This record gives sequence, C-alpha cells and structure tokens, in this order.
Amino acid sequence: MDHIAPPTNPHRPHLVTKVPYISPGNLAFDRGSFSKFPVRAGWEIAQSSGGENPSGPDHSSSPGLSTKCEEEIATILQEWCFLGFMWEVFATSGIHIDFEDFKEDIVPSCTTKAVDSGRLSCWPSQSLTTKKLPQYIRRWEEVSRIRDFQDIEKRRAVGDHLSTIFAAVFQFLNDIEDLITKSRGIGNSSTNNSTVDCTRLGLMHACCVLCVTTLFAVFSRSLYSGWVTSLPRRPRSVLNPERMLRAGWCISEVSRLLNEGTDEVTLWFLGTMDRWTLGKRHDLGRCSQSHCAYDAIDEAEYVTRHYHGCSGCEFVDLGLSGRNLINSIVRKDRIPGITVHLQIDRADPTVLAEPLDVREQNKDHRLSSRFMKTNASLKKYQAYVAISHVWSDGLGNRNANAIPLCQLCRLQRQVNALFDASNHPVPFWIDTICVPLEQPERNQAIIAMRRIYTEATKVLVVDNVLSEVSSTESLTNLILRVRASTWMTRLWTYHEARLARSLHYQFRDKPLTVDEMLAQHKKAVGPVCASEDPVIQLRMLNLNPLVAYNVDHVTRVQKFASTVRSNDPRQEDAVALAHVTSHIRWRRTSRPIDEAICLAGVMNRRFDDLVVLDTGSERIKQLVSTLRGVPTDILFVDRPRIEEEGCRWMTSTFLGDEQAKVLMDPARRGTPSKDGLLVRMPCVVLEPGNMGRCENVDVEGGSECIYISQKASRLPNPYPHPNGERTWRVTVSPSPSESITRGPSESPSCRWHILRSASLVLVLQQSLTDSKLKQVRAVVASVKRTRIPDGLVFCRYEFQASVQLVSRRVEGGAVTKLKMYPSGKNLCVG
Repeated sequence: MDHIAPPTNPHRPHLVTKVPYISPGNLAFDRGSFSKFPVRAGWEIAQSSGGENPSGPDHSSSPGLSTKCEEEIATILQEWCFLGFMWEVFATSGIHIDFEDFKEDIVPSCTTKAVDSGRLSCWPSQSLTTKKLPQYIRRWEEVSRIRDFQDIEKRRAVGDHLSTIFAAVFQFLNDIEDLITKSRGIGNSSTNNSTVDCTRLGLMHACCVLCVTTLFAVFSRSLYSGWVTSLPRRPRSVLNPERMLRAGWCISEVSRLLNEGTDEVTLWFLGTMDRWTLGKRHDLGRCSQSHCAYDAIDEAEYVTRHYHGCSGCEFVDLGLSGRNLINSIVRKDRIPGITVHLQIDRADPTVLAEPLDVREQNKDHRLSSRFMKTNASLKKYQAYVAISHVWSDGLGNRNANAIPLCQLCRLQRQVNALFDASNHPVPFWIDTICVPLEQPERNQAIIAMRRIYTEATKVLVVDNVLSEVSSTESLTNLILRVRASTWMTRLWTYHEARLARSLHYQFRDKPLTVDEMLAQHKKAVGPVCASEDPVIQLRMLNLNPLVAYNVDHVTRVQKFASTVRSNDPRQEDAVALAHVTSHIRWRRTSRPIDEAICLAGVMNRRFDDLVVLDTGSERIKQLVSTLRGVPTDILFVDRPRIEEEGCRWMTSTFLGDEQAKVLMDPARRGTPSKDGLLVRMPCVVLEPGNMGRCENVDVEGGSECIYISQKASRLPNPYPHPNGERTWRVTVSPSPSESITRGPSESPSCRWHILRSASLVLVLQQSLTDSKLKQVRAVVASVKRTRIPDGLVFCRYEFQASVQLVSRRVEGGAVTKLKMYPSGKNLCVG
C-alpha cells in the first residue's frame, strides 16, 4: 500500500504500509496459466464466473481451503492473488512485470517491536511493496487506450478474460473471509491489539487489501474502456472494521460505511486515520451500529464549545434589541446576517447584525450593542456566506442566540478569506444566531432556509475533522477528510450542500472547493500523463482508487438529477423523490421531525404547511400526498409505515440503512390519492377462504409462510417444472422497523389467519412469469371493494412479504384458488 500516501496523523504508523513477504517454496507462481495455477500447486479451488455466491456465506467454492494451514493460505494469496494476478492482468496488454519490483528488504528497526514470534514460524526478510505499481498501471492504461479503437471482438475477448480473472480472485478472497467471519464480527474481535496486523491472520488481511487495491486501480480504467461488463461481488475484509474501531471510529460510523458499499482500499485508509484526536471515546455500551451517543443532541446536557485554545471568553448575546431586530428581519422575509468588525486600536471587536437582501442590497437597520460602536463606518454588501456545520461539533446553542466570542471571530476570519480584502468584513449567516428561538418567527426562519442557502454567494462547511489538516495536504488526504467528516453524515448538511451555489470546505488554514483541490493536485504533481485531453487526464487521475471512488462520493452531494420536463408531471416528482431518498438513506439527524422539511427544500417544494405539524410522520404524509407521482417501489421499502387508513402505503421515514435493500426506480410510478396509491402492477389475487386451513400455514426458520401454486399450463410464458406446476413460498417479511401491528397481545403468527376470510392481493414488485426470476418482493393487501365498470380494486396495505420459487411440491397445503395478472392490474393500495 506504500504507493498511497498515508494520512497526516496515522494510527500505528509502523504498520501503515509494510506487508511481510513469505518465501513461497513450491507454491511460487510459475507464470503459467493463471486459472490452472491452484491445481498445479495442489489446491482444490472451484472457478466462478462472477456475480454473487448463490449459496450464501456458509458455502465455500474452495473445498480444500479449510484443511490448509494459515501460512499456506497466506502464501497462495501472495503468489496467486497478488503477484500472479498482476502478471496476468498486465500481460493482456503485453506488459510483463518483474516480481522483484514488488519486493523490498525489511529494515529490522521497523519490525522489531511488531514481530509476534508465537504466530509466524519465520519472520520474512522482505516485504511486499507497491511503490512501482502506478508506473505499471500508467503503461497499461496507455497501451489499452490505443487498443480501445481497434478490433471490437478482440477487445470483448480481453474484457471477458479480465472478468474471469476478477471472478476467480474475488471468489477465493470471499471464501477466505467466510472462514474468518464464522468466529468474528464487528466490535467483538478476539485478536490482541498489539499483534493483530503481524499475525498470519493480519497478513491474509493485508494481502486481501493489497489485491483489491490492484483490482480497483485496473478496473477503474476498464470501466471507461468498456472491457469489463460485469463486476463480481467485491470481497469484504473483517479486519478493516476492527482496525477502524481501534483507530477511534464509532461502530455506527463503521457500519454506515460498510452498508454504503465503501471499497476496501478506502476502509484501509480510514483505518489508519487517528480518530482519537477528536476527543470522542465511543463506548460500545452507549453506541450501536445504528446510533452514536455523540451525535444525539441532549438539550439538557448540550454545551456550546469554545474555539481550540480559548481559555474561556464571554458569549456574544445580541440582547433584547438584537433579538427583536432579528425577529423583525425574519418577519419581513429578509435574511439576517452577522459581521464582526475588528478594530486595530482596541481589543474588543465590534459586532454588527443587519438585514441582507442580495437582490435589492437594501440596508435599513443598524444594531447597537455593547459590542458595537454606534459610529461604525458601514458598507453595503452584495455578498454573504451561509455557514454549514453540525451541532455535535459545539457551535449550536439551545438556550440563546449566542456563541462564544472566540468562535464568532474565528468564523469571521474564515468567511473573510473567501473574498478580497476590499469586501471585509463579509456578512455571514449561522443558524445559532440567525434563527429565532421564539414562535412564529422560528418557523418563518426555517421556511426561509432554502432561500438562505440558495441565495448565499458561498456556503462554508465547518467541521472538526476538516480543521485538523492543512489545505496543502495531498488530494487523497483532503478528499478522505471530507468523506470521513461528521458533516457528510447529517441530514441538514445534505440539504445545505445540495442548495449551495459554491461549496467550500474549511481546512485548518483556508477553505477549498473540490475543484480547487483537484487544481491544486495537478499543479503540485504536474500533468498525470503527456496527453492534454481532459478525458484522458480524468482517466489517469481515476486510476488512484481512493480518488476515483471518493471524489465522486463527495461531489455527489451537490448533484441532483434533472427532472424530466414532459407532459407527464408525475414523472418529474417521481424522479426527484427517487433521487433524493437514494442520497439521504444513510444520513442521520437528531431531529427526525425535520426530515420532510429537508426533502421538500431539496425537491423545491413549498413546506409552509409542514412546519406547523407536530410529528415527523405527519410531515412526511403531507409532503408525499402532494406529489403528483411517486415510484411504486415505495411499497416495498423496508421502513416503518404510516398507520392512517389510506396512507399505509407511505413510509413514515426514508432514513435508515434498511432502505438500501430497495432502491426506488422512477420509471415505475403511481399517483397518490385520498384513498391510496393508484398503481398498475403485476399481482396475484387469492380468493376468500384460502387461509382457513392450518395446513396452509407453515413456519420455516421462524418466519410464517403459505404456499401458492398453479398449473404451469395456465401460466403465460411457462417454463418446464418437474411436477407440471410452479409453486411459490410467500413468507412474511420480519422487520424490526415495521410499525403495523395488531395489538400487543397478538402473535405475528396470526397474520394469515386473521385474513382467512378476506380476498387478498399479492402485489408484486416484478411479474412471476419471468422464467429467470427466483425471488421477488411483495405486499399483502386485503381487498375492500372493486369499482365498476373500470375494475379498480381498492385494497388495504397489510404487510410485506417475500415470494420465492420452490422446487418441491407441497401436498395439500398450497393455495390453488388464485388468479394471476402478470401484465398488471389497476389497484388503489391504501
């Protein structure tokens, strides 16, 4: 990993880049056939064609793996998955690597303290190195770029070969991780802290990460060339999360990054970043995978913090006259701003609060207080800066519109740095001062939030993680700091970043935009290749896996899918909702009631009627009901439901990791109505009385289910089935987040029996007639009435289910009185 610069403050720096090289003996890669090497080495390794392992985590495609000792596994990783892999990949472009380029002698002083003599039979004298890897990748990219414009068939053949290599290595790494995860998990490591990275287990982990580094770097080029058409499931390292926990990360942060699908190289880098410097001591007793104790804002215990190094200055409170002025500005639908005037001839700064209207540039109020000289010379400002921050960093105040003087002066200096000196002091807006605590002005200020951030000349991101490093650090360090910041995890900050015209990240010495970071990187290292083609420059830059993945992740926060302008307004709202909810599903907030307001602000919807509602679910219901179209996938999202009749199809929140199981596709959309969601979807109608027999109810693995069956000859587009029929198991989806209950005393196993006398509609996410489909999500709804003459079926959303094709025949227990509508039926799901 030493081709990637380490973080500024690495955790356990002596273990950041060194991976011991084991003498391979008779397992040395012989530069022969890559796929047949394990057989030549005496290993039984099944080959995979890519994709996810259908047999689950307990299945191993390498039956002989569990019989091998750890040192043999580490050696085959090193020889086949690292050196052999690179040999085969680069050989596709006629480049032959020198294995000695990836080895270096170990300096004894670097490993003396790290050796665990009880774990390794012989500590190696060499380590693996990737210092020359970028040179090989650049050569490979240049050659492959030329070949992109040649024989298409040959290019496709090379792509297929690369896919085969990826699949084989990924599968082997997954098998190794499967063995490890049987006795390990996040937060329950049994490995000794001082020796974990030096044991053979740590060596396997390091080789996995090194191999994924090579895979990702090469694959990023392949994505642009179109060589590789499918990506196998990336292997996951159990030790990466453990390293992050030791470095001071919260278990909820680690869980979020894993659920987001963060690549192993990024996790490795973050695991070397020292988070203890933030002063947070995450306790597994207080923090969980879904909750961080430090992110929860306790109004009774919240403390506004002073700037680092301040011994305790006074708070700047604008007083009664100042609060009245702020309230007056808000009532006039204007934007209040703060300026801090620093005078050379005195130690006390001068503070001015004034109304701002960036369109009319009117300044009709002045505020005098003990912090301001009444004869201060004031300028008329056209520009202002909106501050975007997280309250857990200590800049908030629940009890007063006041913050410490040290923080106020620090913010003014940082805001001034965004403009020429002739414009100083530049007004800025921060919620702690500019959002009144009293109603109704507070709600009016919240309603104006969209306008505040949209009209701000610049938005400045202030976060403690960013302020730890200088803006002169490498691009990798800066981007990963933004990625690792608390600011990137909060709901309100997504709203603020999305609305910003110009987003600046405040580092220790100065602020930078992402474009400025990239330009600074190019100036520091020079052109990444001889070509001046910006597309090729971008390709070469993206060969760094940390840059490729994380620049996109960071800039994605400012991107918003353009709504499709058409004669169908439903499509516009469906696209907007699908896009926003896909971005916020990993975000968190200490005020769930604000979720609908953030959604409305980003989607450019009015939310005057939302702020007066008392609960988050009421606000979500009000917002969603006003949309002209929503993706039908909202029916299958695994989130709590609104229990009001006619609204049970709505989720009460879009936040939560569970939503990642279902991404909403705006191409499939329905229309909200007072009775429910109007949709046309494939479904199965079960006639009344089918749930009355107990043999129709089965419990497998703790989940209740029924079976439905129909003769294959009666099905559209049937495919052969051993018994001449197709049978599906319909299983109630157990979800801890599900809010639909039938009373505290009722068992979940009663759900099917309760509906035994009702006609049921099994609403399907996809049609069961697809011969390749083995499992599909569904919603069980009870029929209330059918409208004549159009046949619209009104039904009540009951619970979610999973429909899975089964191979065995269910004698006497399958429901056969049913009717399928594979092409869809008009429904109103309420």
